Amino acid sequence: MKKTTLISHPLLLMASFASQAGKAEYFNKLDVDQDHYLNLIEFKVHLNKHFVRKNITDNKKQNKMLNNSFKRRDRNADGKISLQEFFESRKKTNTKAKTKNSND
Repeated sequence: MKKTTLISHPLLLMASFASQAGKAEYFNKLDVDQDHYLNLIEFKVHLNKHFVRKNITDNKKQNKMLNNSFKRRDRNADGKISLQEFFESRKKTNTKAKTKNSND
């Protein structure tokens, strides 16, 4: 059993690196002007996918969610979201969702 653990540990590490690379690639696709930050318009592209998935069509609700989500991710309130801010916030959101689902 220890041998399996030793073998799978490097595999988990490799998967983690691949995941990080995939996240950076996704962020870079959103970053249309390639300034290494997401502005509100670029971030909206990301959130529009959520709106479609959740069938959120009300413009007022979309704008409220967009502004709240942007502010929550923009930790230093500089009006733009860095790669680190984007994925730190996503980690916390995913953790909350998993906790909520496990409590149901």
